Amino acid sequence: MDLDAVADELYGLRPEEFVTARDRRARDARAAGDQGLAKAVGALRRPSRAAWVSNLLVRRQPEEVRSLLGLGEELRRAHRELDGVRLRRLASRQNEVIGALGRQARRLAASRAAVGGLTRVGAGGRVGCGPRGGASFGSRVKFGMRRDGPWVDGQRSPSCPTRIPCGR
Repeated sequence: MDLDAVADELYGLRPEEFVTARDRRARDARAAGDQGLAKAVGALRRPSRAAWVSNLLVRRQPEEVRSLLGLGEELRRAHRELDGVRLRRLASRQNEVIGALGRQARRLAASRAAVGGLTRVGAGGRVGCGPRGGASFGSRVKFGMRRDGPWVDGQRSPSCPTRIPCGR
């Protein structure tokens, strides 16, 4: 048992299943005598609803997410080169890609909600579990919710070097 495998397993669960499974895996590591792993597993944070749904998208639609990451690289290059024409074209494409990914994320959330994962999937892509609502899947959809940052298909995304926090 290693931390990456445990994190991958845990972040594949629905948020309401996460804490119980995390605590069980930490106990298993402690019982096996691996105190370092037990501590690291115990420190993993339950993903927010938005992070969980985004992670579903990354796991089930990795090619779509890769296209967004590639688009991000193109946008950074156009910014560095101060290419206004290309920036306008890419910005339009960015809106289309993010809109499509948001719709896919809503469909995934709705399909998991039918299985009992969420108690409410509302209009406008709002996903939530109670009176406080949830996160909007508009232009702020985030991808790759693993403990150390953005990942796609089991690989750390080189085009997204910053860490994205998973917990609330």
